[in-house]
Amino acid sequence: MKYNSIILSLVMSSAVVFAQALPPAAPPSSEPVPEKTEIKVCKTYDGSAYKVVRKDEECGPVKETNEPAKEKPTPKPVPKPKPKPKPVPTTAKKCPPCKPQIQIVEKEKIVERVTYKKWRIYGLVGIGQDGMTSVPKFEGEQVDKFYGFVGGGGIDYHMNESWSIGVQGLSNETGMLSLGYSFGD
Repeated sequence: MKYNSIILSLVMSSAVVFAQALPPAAPPSSEPVPEKTEIKVCKTYDGSAYKVVRKDEECGPVKETNEPAKEKPTPKPVPKPKPKPKPVPTTAKKCPPCKPQIQIVEKEKIVERVTYKKWRIYGLVGIGQDGMTSVPKFEGEQVDKFYGFVGGGGIDYHMNESWSIGVQGLSNETGMLSLGYSFGD
């Protein structure tokens, strides 16, 4: 209880100090505060000579400035359009006959040429004679041929678009030369 009375006296004393620090209240005025204001324009419309007044007040004299009033420049007179030129009268004369002129027209000649590669390497596969056996007999000798898988390869050289030469070798110990001729499209 003792603490409650101390706290209550502190609160009351700080409220008194706060209330004394506030400024005194203004006396109520007899005129009501207007809710709307209206702008009345006085004398000129140049934007620098207007003021805000209350409804019941009259416009007073406008404060003159040292700057001269800006005048709008007068527009330049528009010149009259120039009259259109009159068409030149034409006399209908016949054109003299033209001399024929020779024109030379050059055309490109397109030559189709088949391109080819100079060298050709190829392989060969097939069945061919792969050996022989001989058996002596009373009348003579009997020779039997054996056939089997034969492989090989070759190379050709093209001398021009049509002619070529080449060499071939096979696995049955056969070697050959070749001469070739190309034709058609």
